[in-house]
Amino acid sequence: MAEAKDMGGAAVGQTLPFLDAPEKAAGSAMYLDDLRLPGMLTGRALRSTRAHARIASVDARAARRVPGVAALLTGADLPEEPRMIPHRRGVPLVARGRVRYMGDVVALVAAETEGAAEAALALVRVEYEPLPVVVDPREAVAAQAPKLWPEGNLLNHAKIRNGDVEEGFRRADVVVENEYQTPSIEHLYLEVESAAVAPLPGGGCQIWGCTQQPFLVRQNAARVLGLKGEAAVRFVQTIPGGAFGGKSEASLDVCLRAALLARAAQRPVKLVYSREESMVASSKRHAAFIRSRTGAARDGRIVAAEVEVYLDKGAYSANGGDNPPAFKRATYHALGPYQIPNVKVDVYCVHTNHPYGGQMRGPGCPQVHFACEQQMDELARALQIDPIELRRINGLKIGARTPWNQRLPESVGLMETLSKAEEASGWRGRRNGGRRDPDGRLRGMGVASCLYGTGNAYSPAEAHIFLTADGRIQVAAGVVDFGQGSKTVLCQIAAETMDVPYESFRMGPVDTAIDPFGGTSSSSRITMQGGKAVFQAALRARQ
Repeated sequence: MAEAKDMGGAAVGQTLPFLDAPEKAAGSAMYLDDLRLPGMLTGRALRSTRAHARIASVDARAARRVPGVAALLTGADLPEEPRMIPHRRGVPLVARGRVRYMGDVVALVAAETEGAAEAALALVRVEYEPLPVVVDPREAVAAQAPKLWPEGNLLNHAKIRNGDVEEGFRRADVVVENEYQTPSIEHLYLEVESAAVAPLPGGGCQIWGCTQQPFLVRQNAARVLGLKGEAAVRFVQTIPGGAFGGKSEASLDVCLRAALLARAAQRPVKLVYSREESMVASSKRHAAFIRSRTGAARDGRIVAAEVEVYLDKGAYSANGGDNPPAFKRATYHALGPYQIPNVKVDVYCVHTNHPYGGQMRGPGCPQVHFACEQQMDELARALQIDPIELRRINGLKIGARTPWNQRLPESVGLMETLSKAEEASGWRGRRNGGRRDPDGRLRGMGVASCLYGTGNAYSPAEAHIFLTADGRIQVAAGVVDFGQGSKTVLCQIAAETMDVPYESFRMGPVDTAIDPFGGTSSSSRITMQGGKAVFQAALRARQ
């Protein structure tokens, strides 16, 4: 564990121990699966074995008679098909009438033991009427394609238009056109999706879980349970075992399913997905199919660019509804960090019979940046211009406007970054001929640039700072530290602002009954938005 360095009381800029490092190192950290509640039942889910089908019937009579079964829910047991988010294409918590991918939940059970729960699910009989399947988003938008939804498979279409693209290509000396494909990717966090829920008097509940959006869990639990207000639901965050964007969404459905079971059984229920379930049912990085055409003059200036992107949304929409984060960001980032006068961008977000696409490490950006940077390298080769020099010629600079017409008045670091990378890597010497290892392997070198916008258009954050009975200072900001160290960072900001030793601060797990609204713990926003709120609270506390 790192020792704190004495820098005159300043906290920011020091190498400090993570706040929760001792309990993690000692093995006393409480993860969700460590939680034990009196009378707690084990939850399990039965999932569809068909990618697309009508549910002809569900017979759970024998399953309900299994000793130890306290509650069993099918679509017929619920007044309507409850969804993870209030959106017509949201993930159903228990499918009713139709399944749209291999992984849809068709029954939930809560039982005294894991064995009883699994025995009950083995006795549930589901009859399916198969429907045609579509797995390619480019084919899914065709008029004759099988429809997952009555209004069609296209969730949304975004476009950017600037200048005269065709005229730009006519003036180009070199045109490069290619197609690219990136796959769906699994998060594979160490801790699978899990939740525990205890019913409370009056119809409310307390939820323990691992999520990146505690307040969204509270909001949707109140909606799904038909409660009059969110105050009837209390969410307490357990220590997360990884997230990477995936627990912005997949953690929400496990919490809500556990809540339905707890209400039905009127006892605490813990629902933990198996690794196989997590692989099948969690959100994935959107697979992408990208066609790029780029035109440039002999001197390297890009004069026109056309990009067409098809994102595989999978069967359902999750966070963002019609405008999921990956869709929006793929649109704005499709042309990379470059100033191009004539552009045409089309991004299509399309439903298929795959697991649903969601947030993962810069949603929507790695896919389009991969295609964009491949285009830049192809263009550099065609023009016989050094790849770094080509990026210098076209890179965004202070005062430039992006292709979506956003002016950049200050702090554009691309030119400085390129120069430092070129110098530190020995680019000029190693670029020509590469470097041969002792074992004979030749190692080359490449360059890629990108830009990424943090946070969201409307991204509020709130923080409270107060003294505790033991004389320490508590920071409450409603944001989740899932391993990236945000608790430590926020306490550093508070310590620096208040000029109080870092060791005096603590920050507990998010508890919606105590913590202020902190927004989503994603999109690289905690230090910027949450940190600003902590800074302002610390200023007031110091005064």
